[in-house]
Amino acid sequence: MIPFYGILSENWEAKGMGYSQNPLNEEKLRKALRENLRKFRTEADYSQEEIARLLGVTRPTYTYYETGKTTPSVTDLYQLSRLYHRAMEEFFQ
Repeated sequence: MIPFYGILSENWEAKGMGYSQNPLNEEKLRKALRENLRKFRTEADYSQEEIARLLGVTRPTYTYYETGKTTPSVTDLYQLSRLYHRAMEEFFQ
């Protein structure tokens, strides 16, 4: 599996995005991701079970996404962004 920070382009730092591969920034991104996964799901009135089924994962796996024990794949994030009508960047803000 690709490390979480591998999802982020190393060029973001050069473009002034402020993200680098240091642990503090990675933890901020992980926190934002897990909070937004839950927020966007509840705003769209879906259960964890429904989202898990749509992604083709188990409910415990999806729960791990929201608690930060694991991170969703880029494909799963893309599917969620389309389902919630959100830009992928919004999951990290």
